[in-house]
Amino acid sequence: MQLVFGPPGKQLRVFVDDHGYVHGYDEDRELHPILFAAQLSMGTSWRIGQDASERTELVAHGLFRAVRNPIYSAMLVTVSGLTLLCCSWITASAFATLLIALELQVRAVEEPYLARVHGDAYARYAAIVGRFIPILGRTRLPMVGV
Repeated sequence: MQLVFGPPGKQLRVFVDDHGYVHGYDEDRELHPILFAAQLSMGTSWRIGQDASERTELVAHGLFRAVRNPIYSAMLVTVSGLTLLCCSWITASAFATLLIALELQVRAVEEPYLARVHGDAYARYAAIVGRFIPILGRTRLPMVGV
């Protein structure tokens, strides 16, 4: 299987066998290893946005065993590092803005969608796996049909 990431002209093609193992990618690029591993774990379930008519697999393996949103976690780690490296009100406000935006996106859009599509399976998963940090941000079980 070939997975393609990125906009036209700047795409990264990753080749994965039927067991999920990466056999290489087509260009020598700097990749954020957490983002790459998370997108790779999602396989064909990786999307931007939600389509109510489409049903994808609930991804709970790889980095998704530790946190429900490893891509967002990597973004927060990267921006928090930048904030510590270039400590100013601008970087601190960028981190705060990112955190608020991600919390809103996850709580208002993504989690209700996943609860509707995957029902009890997502409720059980969200009850044991943290949102951005392992253990923190776990939900209570009655989440079905949110």
